[in-house]
Amino acid sequence: MNYANVTHGRSTSTSLVLPPIDALPIGQIDPGAVRRNKIVGFETRRIAARPFNLLRTRVAKKCTENGWSIIGVTSAEPAAGKSFVALNLAAALARVGTVPVYLLDLDLTRATIARAFGVSPEFGISDYLAGKQDDFSALGWRVDGVNLGVFPTRPTNANTAELLSGLR
Repeated sequence: MNYANVTHGRSTSTSLVLPPIDALPIGQIDPGAVRRNKIVGFETRRIAARPFNLLRTRVAKKCTENGWSIIGVTSAEPAAGKSFVALNLAAALARVGTVPVYLLDLDLTRATIARAFGVSPEFGISDYLAGKQDDFSALGWRVDGVNLGVFPTRPTNANTAELLSGLR
C-alpha cells in the first residue's frame, strides 16, 4: 500500500479512498474492553489521558507545520505498545477539531485494534489486501461522538509483507 496515495474523498487510479467519516456506521464498541485496554484518549479530565492530550497537541502542531496528514506508529518488536499509543493518540486527536481521524490497523499478524474495542469484524484490512473483500469502505466504522473512523484487520497467516506491498 502506498501511503502517499491515501486520500480522503477523492480517487486516482492508485489511491485508497477513505469514505467521509459521516458515511461510516457507528460501531458497537464494548465499554468494558475500552476500560480493560486502557484507552483513555477519549476522556478529557482523567489524569491518565494527560500524556495523550499533550502528545496530541504536539503532533497536531507538527502535522500543521509540515503539511502532514498521515502518522505511523511502529516498532521493530512485538508487544512494544504500538496499538496502545495509536489507539490513545487517535482518540485524543479525534476528540478535538473538525478534521476526521482514521485509525487503520496494519498489524496483520496480531490485529489488536478491533480487540481493544471489543469488536470482532467479519472482514478486515487483511481480507481487503488478500482480495477477499473488495469494498474497503465497508470495513470501517466510527466511534460515536468523535471524528474517529476505525479500519480494523483480522489476523492472517498469509505473508504480510506480500500483502502490504501488493497493488492494493
